[in-house]
Amino acid sequence: MASQEKAFSIEKMPTLHESVQRDQIFDFFRKCLPKSFSREKVNKIVDSQIALAHSSNWQRSKLRLHKTMEGYVHGRYAKDATALFDQPTDGRADNVHNFLQTEARGKSYSRSELWSLIAERFPGRNTLTLYNRAISKDSNMMKLDRVTKRWHWAFDAAPKLEDVPPDTDDGSKYAERLKLYGTMPRLKNQTGEAYVREESEVLKFMAEKSGNSNLDWLEAEFNRLSYAWINSLTGEKDSERDIARANRIYDRGTKEWLGPLTYREELKQTDDVCDDAKKVIEVDEADEPEADTAWMQEGYDYLVRNEDTWEYAIGLPGRRRVLDPDAISRIENLGIYDEKDAHQLITKILKEYAVSGIKVEAFVKNAVELAILKWVNGGDDLEGYQTYRSRTTREKYGWPSRLPSEFDLKLVFQRMVPSSSLVPFADRAKEFVSMYLVQLNGSGITEKLLVKEAWKRKGIVKREDGMFRIAA
Repeated sequence: MASQEKAFSIEKMPTLHESVQRDQIFDFFRKCLPKSFSREKVNKIVDSQIALAHSSNWQRSKLRLHKTMEGYVHGRYAKDATALFDQPTDGRADNVHNFLQTEARGKSYSRSELWSLIAERFPGRNTLTLYNRAISKDSNMMKLDRVTKRWHWAFDAAPKLEDVPPDTDDGSKYAERLKLYGTMPRLKNQTGEAYVREESEVLKFMAEKSGNSNLDWLEAEFNRLSYAWINSLTGEKDSERDIARANRIYDRGTKEWLGPLTYREELKQTDDVCDDAKKVIEVDEADEPEADTAWMQEGYDYLVRNEDTWEYAIGLPGRRRVLDPDAISRIENLGIYDEKDAHQLITKILKEYAVSGIKVEAFVKNAVELAILKWVNGGDDLEGYQTYRSRTTREKYGWPSRLPSEFDLKLVFQRMVPSSSLVPFADRAKEFVSMYLVQLNGSGITEKLLVKEAWKRKGIVKREDGMFRIAA
């Protein structure tokens, strides 16, 4: 019986970073090697294969160094995953990826425009197949911007609304009304203290453009137009998606209506002024040193920290960005979870802070090194480091791990103070409440509030002129 090819083979390992993604390399090797191999043995094999790939006898290694990306390796029978790093792929220079990488850089396309671009460049090939390959999420080529409904190169920023020409030829009601009313200047619908439709500047403009002077029809047409709002005085505005699909825009600051094409022109003028200001600033600060961002791209770790400012940056080398400190704080205060649940929760938290392409294993590894997370229970579970410190402190001093119940409050107060005596409000009470305040740090609960809570609950404590007595 012919032997079947193994489902996993070291020679087919995808492109991974030898240090940042070491855990993923280990996992891949473990799938390929016998289950009886220990973790130590698998780690030795990984180290030996990587070292061999860097030596003069690299042909003997089952791994190969990436041709253009330093620090990355892949199986000798696997291609360089250059598409993941916005680099030209292997193969012909005129393949779809390399063509779009050159042609689509800094541009955006509608569906029909992208289709025509591919069809004209590859006339002898199946356009549908090439188009589907270009827009596939797995291909890392073209990405759809949900606001402008335009396709752009996946590694470029989304196109700005003001830079995208509106589609007025798709035959829709939106496009038809955009042609008629899109260039409406800033006009008022209510010119006086009360609304009078005969005096409305907006209705007069619509009558001129549509050729219909019937006020009933004009009011109905005005109400049918999709709309969004902005506030030119405060800078607030509706969602970009709603603004992109609006036929009329209302400025809450000036109480004026304007067309979406007029709004885009205003955005262009604002951008031009901002660009000029940036140029002046660049000239004035030409001799000043650049902002200290070099720390963000140093080393091969997935998560790095600036030891001077205690800022954190996340990502692969050369592509890191600053991570919101709130995300670090939430992870530091995680409870105890097994490794799988912790990975899922950390991934969910990072996604909330717009972190894409999350390498959770590398994040956990670096977070443990930076004292953000800690392995507990013999290395089987993960716990936030702040939670770990609070828990171990409570265990060390025998402090309770929960808020006191009514029974606990009464019992402790009775032990502290004889029921017949009066004591100052914040005297012995401090000794009691201090046991609970450690775990309430940052919650806004103070000693005074906790003591007040005691006498509110079924008369555990009676207060008399700044003194309290244990209830009978």
